This record gives sequence, structure tokens and C-alpha cells, in this order.
Amino acid sequence: MTLSVAMIYVIGNKENSGRFIASALGGALGLIIGVFVFGPNPVIAITVLTGSLLGLIYKST
Repeated sequence: MTLSVAMIYVIGNKENSGRFIASALGGALGLIIGVFVFGPNPVIAITVLTGSLLGLIYKST
């Protein structure tokens, strides 16, 4: 789940590796925050996907 958005970005032949890394890190951060806030519940998928999508906003130069 953590890499799902990042992998879709790569499969779409996007060339910005910074966005891939930021998306993966955002998903991992969303996982950590979700576990601390909600505990081990399926609802943390929302925080993982949100973090991953926010990572795609990152623009590396």
C-alpha cells in the first residue's frame, strides 16, 4: 500500500525520480502517523494514501 501511488507514477512513464522517492516517503510517514493515531486498524490506509499523494506534489530540481 505504501508504494502503490509511487509505482503507478513510475508505470505511467514519468521521469522525475524525486517525486517517486517523495511519494514513497510520504506513504511511509502516513503509515507511521496512522499507526500512532488510529492504531493497527484498516483506517490507516487513508493516511498512507494521503501521504503518498502529497509526496507527488514535491518538485525536485
